[in-house]
Amino acid sequence: MKIPYHLKNSDLVNFIKNNLLDFKNLNVIKLKDLETDGYSGEFEIDVSTDDNVFNVSDYNNNDTTRFPARIRAAATALKLSNLLGRFRISHDSGILKINLFRKAHYKNG
Repeated sequence: MKIPYHLKNSDLVNFIKNNLLDFKNLNVIKLKDLETDGYSGEFEIDVSTDDNVFNVSDYNNNDTTRFPARIRAAATALKLSNLLGRFRISHDSGILKINLFRKAHYKNG
């Protein structure tokens, strides 16, 4: 299913992006000072050069507003950081895990 990236930078997207500066194959980010825990979940996503949406495996709800906001923010932060490819991203109780499965290879030009 296609999920839209965040259209504007948010504090959450910027916080995640700053924690991706030294990205390894697995990053664990503790999200602090959030008012709510948000939706938990674990999904495989494809972050690509597409300007508007990312692809999510195994998300079957037609209401994209129900997609976990922290995972959506992580996808947006990955794209803004030019970290492209297939990732498994999970969020539970303020812990965000981003695991790189396959790095994307795009031709320039």
